[in-house]
Amino acid sequence: IYNFNGYLTKDFPSQVMLDIAEVCNLACIHCAHPQFKKSDHYSKSMLDPELNNKMVNEVATHGKGLTKYIRYTSNGEPLVHPKSYEMINYAVLNSNTKVTLTTNGTLLNEKKMLRLLDSGIHMIDVSLDAYTNETYKIIRVGGDLNITQKNVLKLLELIRKNNSTTKLVVSFIEQKQNSHEIPDFK
Repeated sequence: IYNFNGYLTKDFPSQVMLDIAEVCNLACIHCAHPQFKKSDHYSKSMLDPELNNKMVNEVATHGKGLTKYIRYTSNGEPLVHPKSYEMINYAVLNSNTKVTLTTNGTLLNEKKMLRLLDSGIHMIDVSLDAYTNETYKIIRVGGDLNITQKNVLKLLELIRKNNSTTKLVVSFIEQKQNSHEIPDFK
């Protein structure tokens, strides 16, 4: 989905990545958020849904055939935003392009999973970065791999049960604290 070969143009962005929440429920060691949270610039900002809709409408109008996807991600956790599901749904219905979400997966429950799947989102990328809970707790400070793993497996079950076309990806950013777990993670 993230293959950029052959369609980068000056006419309109080939990809749009939205940072919709400055807030996060974890303090991952590879992320700038824990340090940013201590700065004078941190304000717990959330993207205004109207600005999201304006962007989606511009992608639909000016990015048609050029923008290959809209990615909801952030320096925080996108699903912390109280309107994240509505914004994602609006993008899926109106952007005329693929819509993806990158999340730490900790906030997903069955109701939220079904909302995402009902929206028709094209891909959900759950960042894990560990194979064992011990390593997960070092990298994703404040998280519990047992909970996130249970959420991923439930989401996979719901995708299959509902014949959803949503793709589910789990990702692993190699770091010195987790590199020994790469073979097991694969």
